[in-house]
Amino acid sequence: DGAISASPVVLGNLIYFGTRNGTLYALDRSSGELIWQISLGAPIEAAPAFAQGRIYIRTSDGQLHAIQ
Repeated sequence: DGAISASPVVLGNLIYFGTRNGTLYALDRSSGELIWQISLGAPIEAAPAFAQGRIYIRTSDGQLHAIQ
């Protein structure tokens, strides 16, 4: 299911959130327009974290994904 699985995070003009179907989304904060999405292959269990220009996200299969 595509329900949001953790708290969304706002960074700059983008809102980031993950879903139970394993998709990470970035939406424009002002318009709500989809900027990008990426499938990570397993449910996302935690809110994204940001460091050193990357987005870090953990999935239910134990993987930590770093997205630039």
